[in-house]
Amino acid sequence: MSESKNTPTEGVIAEIAAERRRQVEDLDWTPEHDDDEHAEGELAFAAANYAAASGAMTRLGATEWATTPPYLNWPWAEDCFKPGSPRRSLVKAAALIVAEIERIDRATPDEEFRRMWEQDRREANEKAAALSKAEAR
Repeated sequence: MSESKNTPTEGVIAEIAAERRRQVEDLDWTPEHDDDEHAEGELAFAAANYAAASGAMTRLGATEWATTPPYLNWPWAEDCFKPGSPRRSLVKAAALIVAEIERIDRATPDEEFRRMWEQDRREANEKAAALSKAEAR
């Protein structure tokens, strides 16, 4: 087996991880902050805005975004929207998506609880289906 080399994808993923680290370390957007302050989809909306700005800049041939946040319910003050280049905007969007996925994961019950809940739900659905069949007869 040959020695492993970084693929372009691995480089981009490392860049996204570095941006997420920057958000936590430099901006203090810690997991606790995200959990306490952004539990209503704000991180996802912010990511969508950065991705939309990137697409708009690419379509227009622009190298930077010159106006307010795009269209998708920007969750914070307008001066917090700092997209940079189309590529930089996508890196920021991806890091915000990572933050939102992590927030969702932290808000999800542990695996054992989830398995028990899913089993209870399946049993309840089976009982409801059996009752419906019995009533239909």
